[in-house]
Amino acid sequence: MKRRACAALLLTLVICACGSVAWAQNTLPMPAGTSPAEAPGMFSGIMRYIMAMQQDYYRSMAGALRAVNLQGSAAAAWTLASLSFLYGIFHAAGPGHGKVVVASYILADEREVRRGILVAFLSALAQAVTAITAVGLLSLILGLTHRTTAGAVPYIERASFVLIACLGAWLIWRAVRGGHGHGHSHDHHHDHAHEHAHLPTPAELKKAKGFREMAAMILSVGLRPCSGAVLVLLFAVTQGAFLIGAASALIMSLGTAITVSVLAVLTVFSKNAALAIARRTDSPWAARIEPILMAGGGAVILLFGVLLFAGTFTGPASPLL
Repeated sequence: MKRRACAALLLTLVICACGSVAWAQNTLPMPAGTSPAEAPGMFSGIMRYIMAMQQDYYRSMAGALRAVNLQGSAAAAWTLASLSFLYGIFHAAGPGHGKVVVASYILADEREVRRGILVAFLSALAQAVTAITAVGLLSLILGLTHRTTAGAVPYIERASFVLIACLGAWLIWRAVRGGHGHGHSHDHHHDHAHEHAHLPTPAELKKAKGFREMAAMILSVGLRPCSGAVLVLLFAVTQGAFLIGAASALIMSLGTAITVSVLAVLTVFSKNAALAIARRTDSPWAARIEPILMAGGGAVILLFGVLLFAGTFTGPASPLL
């Protein structure tokens, strides 16, 4: 039993670790004179292929967007929609912090498959909306140049990274506090439920708190605009077709959400398997596995937030510039 519980828990951690390695190999600064194509690591070949596919799709989307703007045909619109959707799938599989933060959050504080998928879809949609809002506000309303608009993106990203670190710290604090105060909280609600029937039940309070934390996670991930969406929107502005670019960005977010949802489902199933197996054992650590998962997921999120924030000062220049 213990071995199966450990195996299920290990699978959960590997899901996050794989995303972490892929992110680190493609985001952290490389030694001087080393190009991305020469970067070592077992994921480098896969990442190079995915990034090359992203570039091909971006060039194809630019051509399709121009065709939709000039021709306005249904065929051109369908081509753009299809390319945007496929780009979103490949973009989510490439380097980025969104999928790792989503998986770590689910590892820390989610057991329902439906809510895990909802988190993935809302996070992807929020990134697209942020990109549309940022480009629309800076480029169209304020009339800033494309380079200036792209240069503002890293500052928005920094705010997102700070929120990610804060979310991780909160999850760790909650795991520690919950481990010390669970018994008292349970007794209090049991003894006094008849006196405070008009107040929300503990289950209702927990559910409300869960939705607030889920909203905070979606905000922290979604505040960072999707770089692919920003590129498409900036090109759309040059073509005088911002609304077409916005539609492309939203379709792109659907493809991204599907890829991240697969990771979310795997994380939920592996976590639930670990918890189910642990409850069948009589070992002392079985009752502590959930707060351990919450603290571990929070630690990954906190570490990512700190490293991503630091990387904006020490890493390579933004690919949008």
